[in-house]
Amino acid sequence: MVKSLCSARTEQHFKETKKKLDKMLNKESKVWLEQQLDQKSKWALAYDEGGYRYDIMNTNSVESLNNIFKGVRALSVSGIVEYSFTKCNEYFVKKWNLVRERLAVLDG
Repeated sequence: MVKSLCSARTEQHFKETKKKLDKMLNKESKVWLEQQLDQKSKWALAYDEGGYRYDIMNTNSVESLNNIFKGVRALSVSGIVEYSFTKCNEYFVKKWNLVRERLAVLDG
């Protein structure tokens, strides 16, 4: 049920699943879950802010990959490889910059 709660795509489905889950949980588990709700944007698809989810949960990795290559399928193999390299490089540079910013905040 917790996995279903995390995977709920709409707020309505999230709320319905949480109600069902609350009926199954003991008091300590309910307290723990309530504490986690403060940061549900980090683990619940329905409350994902900006499509991040800390890159931990993927709804469908094949769909994600298909979306990346959507516009380049007609290119030659070398064009697809170059595009893949460029996209991977952009991803790693973006993530590295995010880490650097967070480290600067911690150090500062």
